[in-house]
Amino acid sequence: DEDDGGFPVHRLVPDWGFGAWRRIAEHVRTYRLDVLHVQYQTAAYRMHPAINLLPWWLRAAGVPVRTVVTFHDLRVPYLFPKAGAVRHLPALMLAAGCRAVVLVAEEHWQETPLAWLRRVPSSLPTKTYVIPIGSNIPYQPPRGFDRESYRARLGVGADEVLLVYFGFLNESKGVEDLLSALSPLDQSGERYRLLMVGGGGDDSFAANSAYGRKIRTLIETLNLEDKIIRTGFTDPAEVSAGLLAADICVLPFRDGGTFQRGTLLAALEHGLPIVSTRPPKDQGKMRVPLPNAGSAPSLAHGENIWLVEPCQPAALVEAICLLGRDRERRERLGAGARKLAAGLTWEGIADQHRRLYWDIVVSGEMPTS
Repeated sequence: DEDDGGFPVHRLVPDWGFGAWRRIAEHVRTYRLDVLHVQYQTAAYRMHPAINLLPWWLRAAGVPVRTVVTFHDLRVPYLFPKAGAVRHLPALMLAAGCRAVVLVAEEHWQETPLAWLRRVPSSLPTKTYVIPIGSNIPYQPPRGFDRESYRARLGVGADEVLLVYFGFLNESKGVEDLLSALSPLDQSGERYRLLMVGGGGDDSFAANSAYGRKIRTLIETLNLEDKIIRTGFTDPAEVSAGLLAADICVLPFRDGGTFQRGTLLAALEHGLPIVSTRPPKDQGKMRVPLPNAGSAPSLAHGENIWLVEPCQPAALVEAICLLGRDRERRERLGAGARKLAAGLTWEGIADQHRRLYWDIVVSGEMPTS
């Protein structure tokens, strides 16, 4: 409804198989759409290839719409044993068929399959953008929230440093490294507790439920039950309260901290000092400049985040001990996080998308996909 600033939402695709193609084409023609924007995540769409081939089919069917894709990750799906490089093909086909590609993290430009597309310049979409996602957890704790009272309710002592981990559990999150770091922390002379905010394993991949059980078993094996406070799945206001109650947020992603991680964005939104991990860099390869990206926001070690190498519990211990003893450094990192988050609002993200659509619609070219 234009009067209240909203827009219509049509739930028209009951199944993401090949039958979705004609439904989408009919909708494009009925509403004379200029842009079709696919939000792509590897585990979504039931792992069916129809969405990856959609831009090509629309082109073959003569449907006049410009297709854009946002890659929320570039993880490869499991197809069959020893599939190897073939697993990159679905994302490769989708990217090559679109009029523009949007990345949520600049690091994705260096990854396969986009690296393959760069080898054949004629196959590249003419527009490539970096538009990070925003936080889905607003800075909005429950009414009457008081940090000290909330910590007391959790059983956290005034002399304890409260760490917080937020998010689902899966292999890429590095939770095992965090748990391995938790026991040695007490030997530093400070007392630490860990607040784990959120549910267990994310079921978007079948293996993640098993991983959640593995983490629970590891907590018991390491005798960490008394060190860890678990909220389970909870509402956004309680998540906000848990983040605000903490002294340090620890997110030891095994593939590095980037803007594709909603949990990292939530910690930035709440102005937390964050310990996370460096994104992997191409070894011995020249990093290729990203076209059309403009000036993307960035994580800066020591300014808005504290970065360590992934999969190194000892490095986590060192970083947490350093920040645990240095309140002033924590405050500087928190201020840097808030400043960075101010440029990642959903209003700003929406404005970047409006400019993207305007750019490709008024380019003067007839849509080919």
